[in-house]
Amino acid sequence: MFKYAELTTAELIDLLFKEEDRVTLEHIQELVQRGGEATPKLLEILHNEDYWYEGQRGEFWIELHTVVILSSMRDPALLPELLSIVMESYFAEQRWVTDRWPELLAEFGEAAVEPLINFIVEYRGHHRDNIDYSFARTQAAKALTRIALENPEVRERVTEFLIGLLRDSQETDRAFLTQMIICPAVLDRKRGLQAVQGAYHRRVISESIWGKYYEFVQHLNSRDFDPADEFGADFFDFYEPEAITIRQERWARGDVAEEEDDDHDYDRAWTGPAPFPLPMERLYSKPAVVESKPAAPATSSAKVGRNDPCPCGSGKKYKKCHGQ
Repeated sequence: MFKYAELTTAELIDLLFKEEDRVTLEHIQELVQRGGEATPKLLEILHNEDYWYEGQRGEFWIELHTVVILSSMRDPALLPELLSIVMESYFAEQRWVTDRWPELLAEFGEAAVEPLINFIVEYRGHHRDNIDYSFARTQAAKALTRIALENPEVRERVTEFLIGLLRDSQETDRAFLTQMIICPAVLDRKRGLQAVQGAYHRRVISESIWGKYYEFVQHLNSRDFDPADEFGADFFDFYEPEAITIRQERWARGDVAEEEDDDHDYDRAWTGPAPFPLPMERLYSKPAVVESKPAAPATSSAKVGRNDPCPCGSGKKYKKCHGQ
């Protein structure tokens, strides 16, 4: 058992790498208490692209630990740093992080309202290039909703903004609007549902998630519906002893699937991408991986983006082919 209080800040951060997904809540909280002493190194990690994309020797987990610690500090000066990396987390397909943005960003309270509104507005229309923008904007809307539920003084500002999105004829991001309709409906049932109904009428709401409008209303009126289920998640769930144990059991038996398995219901604290280098190296030998790839293309001075198509012509993203 580590005595975290007796370790230096540098040792605590180094231990985040060594412990991978076994990092404890006590470890995280000790670094939160170190505050400004830990911030410079954590920001360096946050903006290091290698930690987001490479996923080797424990680095796969380091960005989750970093955003959790920085958000828990609740320093408004850190909010722009975190918002600047939101899209990176989606491009890197880091589900452990993307699933937690609403509660992480909501930690900043009222100070996050205008920055989150600006984030949603800034990326309007970007879904035409990549649907990840739709998902990120939804998480920002959920963060706003959580803040509004916890801070009555900003509730009207947030409600008006979210309702305005549903009524705005220039807002055509169906994936975003469909996922976020729960937000204004929770904040103001009457006005929110009026806006949602109008959005259904102008055909910008897909029925794939909530069904038809009357089914959405039925969901809100159901005894089983609890806003806390949508907006009350705890981002420390990853560090619960049970979650740590279940993840280690999954890795030990070679279960690398992201979907729910037969032994446990879905829970984001243990359902997600597997750690490296094991069990991936155990399941797939290096020669097999190498042989399955097309021959490497001729070297070129032009830089290929990690999310661009691989120049070899395989049809895969560069990061999942020759960019590995």
